[in-house]
Parts: sequence; structure tokens; C-alpha cells
Amino acid sequence: MEKDAIEVDGKLISPVAFTQKILEPKLRGQSKEDITVLRVSVKGKKDGMKTRYTWEMVNNFDHERDITSMARTTAIPAMLTAQWIATGRLDERGVLPMEKIMIGKRFKPFMEELKGYGIEIEFQQERR
Repeated sequence: MEKDAIEVDGKLISPVAFTQKILEPKLRGQSKEDITVLRVSVKGKKDGMKTRYTWEMVNNFDHERDITSMARTTAIPAMLTAQWIATGRLDERGVLPMEKIMIGKRFKPFMEELKGYGIEIEFQQERR
């Protein structure tokens, strides 16, 4: 989203600040219960065929533990990664984004461990 100010009716405003001012009050409910929704869709060619991969997640507030979905879906992957480092399952050191670490042969085991904590990311593959 654009952060640079734009002119509206002779006044400079930030699109981000404007959007936040309009939408944020409408997004807040009467409780801290939340929902986290994710969709990643990638398309291209694989082995000469048009291919699309899609990952989707819908995660709800955890009533049993009184934890927001956003807290769970951000903290649990970080916690699992820290465990993998502590137990020697990861060789990398330093600051690296998750998408550079949990790839290849690590991807499926990581997704399975997330599932054990109630974070299920569904996968679809289409080939034509």
C-alpha cells in the first residue's frame, strides 16, 4: 500500500493512515476473539505443464487456552523453529526469513508439526 502522501481536495494525506482511520474501527469487535486467514497462490510451469500451487489456512481464536489466532499463527512457527535449532535439526545461523529455512525436505515435516499445534495449512496442486 502506498505510504507517500497524496493530495485530496488540496490536502496531503497518507493512504495508509487514511485507510487505517476508516477501516480499523470497523474491524474491531466487542471481544479479543479473532480469525487469521491466509492464501498463497503460485503459478508457473513445472515439467512443461502449467501448474498452480495454493496453500490456505483459516485459524480461529483458541477458546480453550484464551489465545488469539494471530498470536498462535505467529508464535508457534517461531517456537518450532527455535526447537529445531536447539535440537540440531537446522544448521543455519543468523537472521533468516522462514521462507528461506522451511523449504525442500523440511517443508512437509514442518507443516505436520504445525498441524499438531492446531495450525492446518491446506495444499492444492493443479496441473494442465
